[in-house]
Amino acid sequence: MDVRTQFTWLLFRFSGRLGRVAYLLSFLLIGLVQAFPFYRFMIAPEGSPAAATWSLVFIVALVASFYCYVAITVKRLHDLGRNGMEAAWMFVPVVSIVVFVALCIVPGEPEANRFGRETDSDG
Repeated sequence: MDVRTQFTWLLFRFSGRLGRVAYLLSFLLIGLVQAFPFYRFMIAPEGSPAAATWSLVFIVALVASFYCYVAITVKRLHDLGRNGMEAAWMFVPVVSIVVFVALCIVPGEPEANRFGRETDSDG
């Protein structure tokens, strides 16, 4: 599988499993993608065309990252042998923080499960 296919699977597909480290790093990468247009919007002069453009780019990045967050969370839940629908907990304030920390700490199932073969990582 080439890098483009792996990247597409990581961020846009809901099938398969994802280990703890890959989940955390993916979460951070998506956060960086959100942060850059936000930073550019904040430094643009108020009311300028650049501010309008960067605010639009930020909104598009926010919507796309929302989808990516759900995709990686579903795969992480699959690694734990859980149903992907439980990703809905990520939308509950305060609970989402606890769920995120748990997904980063709790190791996945070491053997193959109904969602795929074991992950390449140690958890």
